[in-house]
Amino acid sequence: MVDFLEASPIRFSPQTYQLTLLETLFAENEIVAIKAGEYADPDEALYVEGWRKKLRMGKRITGKKGAWLRPNPMKLGKPSGGNGTYTDADCSAVRYGFLESDFLPLPLQLAMFASLTLPIVAITDSAGKSYHAIVRLKGETDPERRAWWASNLDSLNRAFGYDASNKNPSKYTRLAGAFRDEGRRADSSGEQQLIYLAKDRQEGTAIL
Repeated sequence: MVDFLEASPIRFSPQTYQLTLLETLFAENEIVAIKAGEYADPDEALYVEGWRKKLRMGKRITGKKGAWLRPNPMKLGKPSGGNGTYTDADCSAVRYGFLESDFLPLPLQLAMFASLTLPIVAITDSAGKSYHAIVRLKGETDPERRAWWASNLDSLNRAFGYDASNKNPSKYTRLAGAFRDEGRRADSSGEQQLIYLAKDRQEGTAIL
């Protein structure tokens, strides 16, 4: 984990890295959807400036189960999903996908993220069974980026068992900086720790 922190192009403080993450992945005029309650609760969706106000003075977005982030920005308006939640149809842009596996041993997960030649821009320790890597997708249009990600994820699923359901651009990833009491592993404080962050990376290069 220390190697990723040292390799991270963007330096961040544990007290402020929720905001640093949002400011890095999203533009100021984009709507970011986060959930920090029960699974059935609605998403909270704000522009980056709205989250900035919530995160002033070192505050964190969290709940007893932790918190989740939809890695792609959402459209303005009522979400199309049940209980006020967002779906793929609500994405205003498709820029990111994410990788996770609940089956690979944790050290092997990190070794994979260190060596995969994908444009990984963020890695978070979920405090549970996996690390989550957010990947910048390749393509000129949303359909091209979705097709590129589906192809890569299928290959990674067949070879290593990465979760193939993460093809969906609205799928939740764990939000760095939140603390989870439920489902955390025995050796974790429960903090969903950010361990790597980059604004952009080229495909074809490994982190370490």
